[in-house]
Amino acid sequence: MKESHAQARLAASSLGLIAGLCLSVFLAACEAPVTVSGSLDLIVQNRALTPTAPSAGQTVTFTADVANNGSVAAGHTSSTRLYIDGAPVPPDPTTGDLAPGAAETETWNWTATEGDHTYQICADDDGAGGVITESDETNNCTAQVPFTVSPPPSEAPDLAVQDHGLAPAAPTTGQTVSFTAQVVNNGSAPAGGSSSTRLYIDGAPVPPDPTTGDLAPGAAETETWSWSATEGDHTYQICADDDGAGGVITESDETNNCTAQVPFSVTASTGSVTVAATGAQIPTLDIPASGEYVGGAFTFVRDNGSAAIKQITFTETGTVDANTSLSDLSVYYEAAADCNYDGTEQLFGSAASFDVSEKAAVSGSMVVGTSQVCVYAVLTVGAAASDGETLEIEISDPSTEVMVDAGSLTPSTPVAIAGTTILNKSRATVTIAFIGDQGWESPGESSGPRAVLQLIKDDGADAVMHQGDFDYGNDPAAWEQQIDDVLGADFPYFVSIGNHDVDAWSGSGGYQARMEQRLQRLGLSWQGELGVQGTVEFQGIFLVFGAPGIFDSDNTDYAAFFADRLSTDNSTWSICSWHKNQQKMQVGGKGDETGWGVYERCREGGAIIATAHEHSYSRTHLLSNMENQVIASTSDTLTLTSGESFVFVSGLGGRSIRGQSRSGDWWASIYTADQGANYGALFGVFYVDGRDDLAYFYFKDIDGVIADEFWVVSRVD
Repeated sequence: MKESHAQARLAASSLGLIAGLCLSVFLAACEAPVTVSGSLDLIVQNRALTPTAPSAGQTVTFTADVANNGSVAAGHTSSTRLYIDGAPVPPDPTTGDLAPGAAETETWNWTATEGDHTYQICADDDGAGGVITESDETNNCTAQVPFTVSPPPSEAPDLAVQDHGLAPAAPTTGQTVSFTAQVVNNGSAPAGGSSSTRLYIDGAPVPPDPTTGDLAPGAAETETWSWSATEGDHTYQICADDDGAGGVITESDETNNCTAQVPFSVTASTGSVTVAATGAQIPTLDIPASGEYVGGAFTFVRDNGSAAIKQITFTETGTVDANTSLSDLSVYYEAAADCNYDGTEQLFGSAASFDVSEKAAVSGSMVVGTSQVCVYAVLTVGAAASDGETLEIEISDPSTEVMVDAGSLTPSTPVAIAGTTILNKSRATVTIAFIGDQGWESPGESSGPRAVLQLIKDDGADAVMHQGDFDYGNDPAAWEQQIDDVLGADFPYFVSIGNHDVDAWSGSGGYQARMEQRLQRLGLSWQGELGVQGTVEFQGIFLVFGAPGIFDSDNTDYAAFFADRLSTDNSTWSICSWHKNQQKMQVGGKGDETGWGVYERCREGGAIIATAHEHSYSRTHLLSNMENQVIASTSDTLTLTSGESFVFVSGLGGRSIRGQSRSGDWWASIYTADQGANYGALFGVFYVDGRDDLAYFYFKDIDGVIADEFWVVSRVD
C-alpha cells in the first residue's frame, strides 16, 4: 500500500537536504529537481457488481471507474486491484496515464462461492506501495462493501399431472370410458429417462401403464386409458412416475406426482341400439370409380330414449384388397322409414383408407332414437383393383365396432348389406399424351412447356408418358410444380429418365422420389425401379420404362429386361418407353446411343416404342425389323403383332425445335423446324368405340395443327 503522509514528508525533507549538498559540494555535477505546481489525486468511483444477488457458481462481474481528481496528469500507468474478503483477485488491470478529470473503467470476473462476503477496490495498488505520488494518498480505496452469495439453484425435474378428465363425463354401465391426463415436467432439468404413468380407479391400478418419455423442462405428454364402466360411485386418480415400486425419477418435489381423488358415477344402462341392414349392394362398379354409393343401408334403432353414435368400423369382406384398392370411405345418414340414398343426406364422417385388416373406422356424431336411422357407405375404387374382384361391406361386430355414448349395442354377430358388387374394368377411352424434352417456363408464360401441358389438359388426356429430359435445370420441385399448376397434383404422370435428369434423379427430393410419391397419392403401384427399369399397369395398358444409353454401357441388360417383362404380361397394349435413340430411329443429329437390342425385343413383344431426345416429331411405318428398317406395311392403320411394331420420337415438349438432317423410306411422318413445327404432343386414344384392340393416335401442336394421325389395331396375343 501507499507510504504514510509522515513518510512522504520525510522523503521531501531528504530531497531538500540532497539538493543543498549538491549546491555546496557538488555544484558542477548536480541540478535541483523541478517543482511541479498543481495536484494529482486518483480515486475509485461508481463501483458495482453484477448480478447484485448472485448464486453460488455464477460468474460475478465487478466494475469500477478510476478517476484523476487532480489538476495534473498522473504521469504514469498504474495498477487497480480488487479485494474480496481482503484477498486480492487477479489480474490487476492496468490503468492508463489519466489526464486531469479523466476516468477509466476497470473490470474483474469472479466465480461466486456461497456465503457473506465483502469487496474493496483500490487505485494505484500494485501490492508494493503503488507508483503514483498523489496529493492525497488516503482516498485510493473504496470502503469494504458487503454482499451475499446464495446457495446454487436446484437443478432437478418435477413431474406432475394436469388437464385430466374422462369421457363421457356421465358414463353408463358397459360403456368404454376414456381417461386422459397430461404429464408435465415443472422442474429445471430433464426427467433423465422414461417413466410409467398410472391410472387408479377406486384405488386399484388400471392397466396398461403408459410410458411417458424423457420430458425436457416445461415439456408435456398426454397419456390415455380405456375402462369398461361398472355401475356405482367411483373415484379416479392419476400418478406420474408410478411403477408401483416408488418410481424411477428423482425429483425436486416427490409429493406432487398424483392428482387428488376425483369422484365420478356410472349409472345403469337404460337403452340399447340395434344395428341391422336393408336393401342390396349395387351389382357392379367400374374401375376406377370415385365417390360411388355401394347400395343398401345399415339401420340403427334404439329401444328407448336416445344416444349418440361416435364411431362405426366397417369391414370389406370381398376379394378386392381394400387396403390398396379402396379409399375415401364417406358415411352419410338420415332418419327415414325407408332407406333411399340420393346424396342429400348428412355426413357422419370419413376415413381416408382401409387398414391391412380391411377395416375402416369412421368417427362422427349421429343421434339415434326410437325412429330408424339409415346409414349409407360411399367410397372410391382405385385403379389398382382388378377386373372381376368383388366388394362386400359389413359391420363385423356392432357390439364392439360401434361406439355409443350411452347404453349398449346389438348384435355381436356380423351385419352385412345383402348382395355382392363386382368390379369391372371400364372400357371408356383412355388418352395418353407422349412428350419429351420439356424445359421449364415461368408461371404466367405459355409459349412452350406450359402451353404443351395446357394442350394436354384441353384435349382431355388421362395421363402423360414423359420420355425424359424434364426441366434442364435440375430443379425437381419447380418442374413438378409446373405440372401441378396446369394438370393438377393428382394427375397421372409417368416418366423415363433422360440424360439431363441424372444429376437430380435420386434422393429424397429428386425426380424419382417425387414421381413415386405422385403414384402413391393416386393409389397406383409399380414394379422394379420407377423410371429406370420398372413397369406400371395403367387402365389395362402395360407401361415398361427403361434407361438404355444412360445407366448402362452395352445395353444388354435393358434388352433382356424388356424381353422378360413383355413375355410375362398378356395385356392387349404394351408400350416401351425410354429417352435416347439409335441414329436411324430419329431424323436429327443424334448418333447410336442405345443399341438395337431394346428396339428388337420390344418389337418382338408387340409393344409400341416411345422415345424422345431429338427435339422434333417423327414416326415410322410398321416395321418387321428395326435394325434393318424392314417395312411391314405403309398403311395408316398399323396392326401390332408379336414381331411387328413402330417407333415414334415425340420431343417437342417445349425446350427447343430442331431441323431435319436425316430421312428414309421407313418414316411415315416427319415434323421438324423444316416443316414449320411448333411444340406439341402425340396423343394415343385407347379403347375407341369400346374396343379393347383399337386406338387412334394424333400429333397436335399448340397452334391446333394436326401434324400426324393414324390408327393402331392390336393383334398381340
